[in-house]
Amino acid sequence: ARKKAHEERRRLRDEFVQMMQQRFLAGKDGEHFDYGECDGDADLDDLVQMGRDAEDDYFCDSDEDPRPALSRAERMARLHRATR
Repeated sequence: ARKKAHEERRRLRDEFVQMMQQRFLAGKDGEHFDYGECDGDADLDDLVQMGRDAEDDYFCDSDEDPRPALSRAERMARLHRATR
């Protein structure tokens, strides 16, 4: 019973952490975090990923793959999800 309770607490904690991460990445923590300061800090940019994105955009035929332009926050959120 103890092991099962411990596993349940761990599962609930993991679920909570995931929800909080998604909330943060979606920009919903504005009252607690200054997203503008973070977005404006070029030292935090993932230049390797941004280079890959630029290459993808350059080599992508816009007639065949019309993708909407993503904001920096959306690109960083996708990057975060991909590297988890």
